[in-house]
Amino acid sequence: MMTKLRSKVFSFILTILAAISFMAVPASALTYSSSSVKSSWTNSSYTYYSANIVNNDVQIQGGISYSQAISRIKAGQSVMCYSKSTARNIAYAAGGNKTPVGPEIHGSLNNGYYYHYHVYNRATHAHIWYYSQS
Repeated sequence: MMTKLRSKVFSFILTILAAISFMAVPASALTYSSSSVKSSWTNSSYTYYSANIVNNDVQIQGGISYSQAISRIKAGQSVMCYSKSTARNIAYAAGGNKTPVGPEIHGSLNNGYYYHYHVYNRATHAHIWYYSQS
């Protein structure tokens, strides 16, 4: 019983911390739309990016570490990765080393949609999008 309570408290704290860290940096200073996703990979050392859907477009807020990506996903927040394998691997890890849902896509790649994964059993509403099919 105590372990379940600790788990819920920890999850709640992660959600609060993720929300605070997201608010700490103005999105307008870091955000770019899915139409410019490709250019972000050329000059970056990051593998993971915080991402959200804003006005029906995937918006990237900036590079994050592996542990930050895991925390975001567990808190129900989305992440963008470059490759399919990276997206699957982090969805697997964030989902308790269980097989993730996906890949899936809800529209055409040409219309700003991206293939993505969800953690096992869709335990959170996070999308783990990826840019490249490789």
